[in-house]
Amino acid sequence: VLPKGWNKAVGLNYYLKEAGFNIDDVVFVGDAIYPGGNDYPISQLNIKSYKVNGPSDTEAVIEKIMLQDRMPDPINPVAYFSMEYAINNDPSMYAGGLGVLSGDYVLQAGKDNFPMIAFGLKYGDNIPEGFKILKQGNENLILSIPIGEGSVKAQVWYKEISSSGNTKLYLLDSDISENSEEDRKITKNLYDSVFYSRLKQQIVLGIGGIKLIKTLNIKPSVFHLNEGHTAFAGVGILNEMDSDDIKSIVATKHTILPEAGLFIKYEDLNSLLGKYCKENNKDIKDIFEKGKYEGDENLFSTTKFIMQISVRSNGVSNAHVKYEKRAHPHSKLISITNGVFVDRWQSKDLKNIPKDYSDEDYWNT
Repeated sequence: VLPKGWNKAVGLNYYLKEAGFNIDDVVFVGDAIYPGGNDYPISQLNIKSYKVNGPSDTEAVIEKIMLQDRMPDPINPVAYFSMEYAINNDPSMYAGGLGVLSGDYVLQAGKDNFPMIAFGLKYGDNIPEGFKILKQGNENLILSIPIGEGSVKAQVWYKEISSSGNTKLYLLDSDISENSEEDRKITKNLYDSVFYSRLKQQIVLGIGGIKLIKTLNIKPSVFHLNEGHTAFAGVGILNEMDSDDIKSIVATKHTILPEAGLFIKYEDLNSLLGKYCKENNKDIKDIFEKGKYEGDENLFSTTKFIMQISVRSNGVSNAHVKYEKRAHPHSKLISITNGVFVDRWQSKDLKNIPKDYSDEDYWNT
């Protein structure tokens, strides 16, 4: 609502000044961008303008702006962390729905040529289909990941998911000769039944993934942590990266139950990561406080930690978020419903079907 005698251009200039924006920060969408129209004065300010013909037109324009003008570029991709990926039929690489989601997520990003680098672990003895060893010069790239008083070494497997190279999946692998027999087994089995092996797996994925990002000299625009298993990527960001990176952490929670992540005693967290934090001028107690479990103050919850450090966090369906907030009234989860990579789920018989396909036709197919 504008005072008498003002037009939209005067009002917009006033708003820009009050909000601290420049004309270059603004895109204007209107249906009356023509001489005499009430949107016309805006277009005379040299503001980038889109003429539309109603609300549905406006939605389409805004979607286009969001996809084109706000999409990460290959230099600043989304960095995505997950413990499991169902990229193919290899049963050593995933255990269930979380891996299926992560696999679909990465495959769809590849199809869309979306700039994203994903990080996981290589399990077992099989070489995943289509993966190659990452080289540094003529040698295999070896990462050194601090755990306890020493370090675990990891080589890296990778696969180009998009033909352009915008989407890649990196898998860290500790089964190499540079490690002790015990450390070689860290990435042997997905969700290892031994607690300390499972804990070390998650440190290799998280802190190892952050060290790989730094080694490759990549500057992600977003760090997406998928479930509490990836919490140590957050520890790596807090220790080794700058404040802008800390403000770029988002997280996904898949269940109402806190048991989805690990519960770690303070003495174990300090034993495994205290030295690492001290070397980066950080206090392990500050890390512990961010994940302190309300049910037991001597336990660090990896799920609680990623919720605390993320700028946004989401549940995986409307129903999930509804019941999450019923169980945890202070939850700030937003809902982003899980999607699937249609190309590998939809029957070939259901592609290019006529619009008048009946229920009986569907049933018979």
